[in-house]
Amino acid sequence: MSKYNLLIARLNQELANTENTVHRAVSQVQKAQATGDQDYYDAAALNLQKFYMGAERLFVEIAREIDAYLPSGPNWHKQLLQQMMLENGEVRPAVLSAETYQALELDYRGFRHVASHLYAFELKPERIGELANDLSDTYLLLSKDIQAFCHYLRLLAQHTAT
Repeated sequence: MSKYNLLIARLNQELANTENTVHRAVSQVQKAQATGDQDYYDAAALNLQKFYMGAERLFVEIAREIDAYLPSGPNWHKQLLQQMMLENGEVRPAVLSAETYQALELDYRGFRHVASHLYAFELKPERIGELANDLSDTYLLLSKDIQAFCHYLRLLAQHTAT
């Protein structure tokens, strides 16, 4: 099995895990809205944070295996996301579309940061609900981009095998 096929397998596994967090976040917000139990928002917030962290794990895999460069320093999260939106010369095409980048940057990267620095009771349930409502669409954008990148990797694997 080529390194590209192994990377594809890891990306697909991480996408599946990320999709699971999407379902869990949406379900928790629905339970919070149906019951009025604010504790469900805490669980939803955790899954929203984990959604972005799962997306970031995808990007780290690509940065390490394909770009051979992983940003560091205090702004590495933002730099990594930007790196995925950029074409890397002859190494690879852009991983993320501008639309996916915007959704992740404007909503979920920032929430990951806030959620990791605040107590759960300090988070706004309304914002958690908004993010959960948009999460399925954002996941579909991310999944589409990652699957397109996996197609590119399959072509690389075929090319290197011949």
